[in-house]
Amino acid sequence: MKRHNLKLAAASFLVLLMFSTFGCILNPEEDKKPDPIPPPEFGDRTEREHVIDNMELAYQVTDLEHYKELLHLDYIWYMQEGSDPEFLSRDQDIAATKGIFDSKKFGHPDDNKRIERLQLEIWGGSWSALDSFEGEPCSDCWYTRRVYDIMIEVASGTKIHGHDYIDFYIVSGDEGGKKKYKIRRADDVQIPTGDIR
Repeated sequence: MKRHNLKLAAASFLVLLMFSTFGCILNPEEDKKPDPIPPPEFGDRTEREHVIDNMELAYQVTDLEHYKELLHLDYIWYMQEGSDPEFLSRDQDIAATKGIFDSKKFGHPDDNKRIERLQLEIWGGSWSALDSFEGEPCSDCWYTRRVYDIMIEVASGTKIHGHDYIDFYIVSGDEGGKKKYKIRRADDVQIPTGDIR
């Protein structure tokens, strides 16, 4: 009888030992996978700076829909002086940006042209109110000059680095009963030699 109790106690001890040793594996709290990273939050464009922040974020997560929301229907991107073409219309800008985003997200038919790194940084700056835009009176129109730093690296090893000024002109408009800002025009301006940024 004593021997039977001893065997039972040993068996119970082994069961307890097994669960205490492997408890961390069986513990659902500890087996829980880490929470997924929440999607980025784009500003609602009710503030001027949302336009700049959202552009950086759209590039970061290659989100074409949020990028398109930033561009006014009459938007124009003026290239640096002497460039050909001289400017891009809204549709042309969106098509070019889509090509960049798609190459980063999905690859490229020519594997050497696959974008491996895409980074955009727009430096801080202040806003100036405009009374008129392109010769027409304009209320709630704004201008800011920012350093625009973009880096693109493709699989072939080619690096494209743009580090220039961009003059942004933004205007407000009504969207669903809310005042929201969009880019009306952007001018790519080479940083003059000696103007270290």
